[in-house]
Amino acid sequence: YGRGVGSPRVGVDKYANLFASLIMPENAWCIVHHLDIVPMMPPKGLLGYHHLPTEIHYNEASTSFVECYGYGESDPACDVPFVEGSIKDHVWYLGVFMNCGSG
Repeated sequence: YGRGVGSPRVGVDKYANLFASLIMPENAWCIVHHLDIVPMMPPKGLLGYHHLPTEIHYNEASTSFVECYGYGESDPACDVPFVEGSIKDHVWYLGVFMNCGSG
């Protein structure tokens, strides 16, 4: 399975398509919380990078989501402008604070 949670774009078209084909497209998806800025990296169009084929995009409260296909970047429901990105939304996923620290 290829599942990214708050992960940046994985690579250019050929890489993203190859990755998805090796693990089957229905098993390759990226989960994004609202305005999380990390999945917007690198910024769309800058290097030609894409997400996995399916994006699961949660609302701010993590109470509902939309599925976007085609790397989530051609669907307005998942294509959030980079300037609206938020670090706060990167550290909260499904109501859980993602802490990398030891304490």
